Amino acid sequence: MQKYSEQLEEQGYCLIPKVYPPEQVARALELVTTWHEQTRDRIGQNLSRLFRDQATVFNLQNKDLFFIRMLLEPTMVSDLMRQCLNDQWYTQIPASDANYILRVFSARSSQGALPLHIDSFIPYQGRFPLAMQVSVALEDQTATNGGAIVVPGSHQWGEFADPQRLAEAISLEAKAGDVIIWDGRLWHGTTANTTTGTRWSLIATFERWWMKQHFNITKNLPGPIFDALSLSEKAILGYCSIPMDDETDGADLKHGYGAIQDSVEDYR
Repeated sequence: MQKYSEQLEEQGYCLIPKVYPPEQVARALELVTTWHEQTRDRIGQNLSRLFRDQATVFNLQNKDLFFIRMLLEPTMVSDLMRQCLNDQWYTQIPASDANYILRVFSARSSQGALPLHIDSFIPYQGRFPLAMQVSVALEDQTATNGGAIVVPGSHQWGEFADPQRLAEAISLEAKAGDVIIWDGRLWHGTTANTTTGTRWSLIATFERWWMKQHFNITKNLPGPIFDALSLSEKAILGYCSIPMDDETDGADLKHGYGAIQDSVEDYR
């Protein structure tokens, strides 16, 4: 883990090979393609430019418990996320557990090239990332089928991504089952998929507990999935970071496991 931690700090990204076995990857790919067929015509038109013309399945945490467990299962990945994003002053949750949260969890297969961008919303220099991306390759990724590109070290430049500096980007070649992690400040994008095939990957953004989630995860999680999750898993999905209605409920932004309701219906 030390090697990957140092790579994240110095280069802003790391690639961890063979995190997932072939049978788990195959099952994930099967589920993703099925959900894409079922949902691709139901996506609203109010989309960020980064999602337009990209094959995407949003909100995987709502689709199948399998996706949540697959994402949170690898110890090395969760240890790196905790190292990068945990708030040391968040004492309501044990320090050995995660107090960061999930911003968004999707599957994507690149078609057109994604321009260089950052996922931290603001560029800044420093030791403390606001957000981290975890990408799980479900199919091999190359420079010709829409694989990821990154500009090494750009997470510490304190600048918004400049498309005129695309020549400084390198292509990350990943095999199915590999995991790519990068700092949300890192300049990154994808190449265009010039092949006739797909290039599916799972992409999750984790962020510090006080940041806004992309969707209203805590309100819309299906009941059976909520019931199956551990307290720690629920905290990662945001159930310990929900603002109080007003001062009659209290005034502490940070909540522990005791604040999690018994039923997801309590959050509707």
